[in-house]
Amino acid sequence: MRNPLVLSSIAWHEIEPKLTRQNLLTLEKALQHNIDLSTYGQLKGLALIYLAKLPDDEIHKESATYSRKKQELVILKRLPYEKIQQATEPETLHLMAKACVEAMSESLPKKKIPDFDRDAFVKDVSTLFEQKGWLQIAELSA
Repeated sequence: MRNPLVLSSIAWHEIEPKLTRQNLLTLEKALQHNIDLSTYGQLKGLALIYLAKLPDDEIHKESATYSRKKQELVILKRLPYEKIQQATEPETLHLMAKACVEAMSESLPKKKIPDFDRDAFVKDVSTLFEQKGWLQIAELSA
């Protein structure tokens, strides 16, 4: 991975601009500047790929894959297509932040990553996004 914390997306062309313009960069920079992955243990890389495809898309599925050799975790997390379609770009940022915390909370406990403090990591990501005000609005929109 190019950085320890990476965000990306696979999106339907009509809603892709809401994800890829500022929102991915905003979230990724916040994580990279405030979260040092190495302080939590042996995980060297974490990539979150948002899936924003049509509801009937069966190709792209949510998943979490951990490579013991590389010590990297890749999470694919589906965003609610209809909500993203109706949301403004700032509202989309809030939905993405909420999905990020959900993805970490759901996927990290399922993977057996040795010597990684997943609870502290998820708490710190949640706290960061709460401080930025990104989770409160997401809960109002959801």
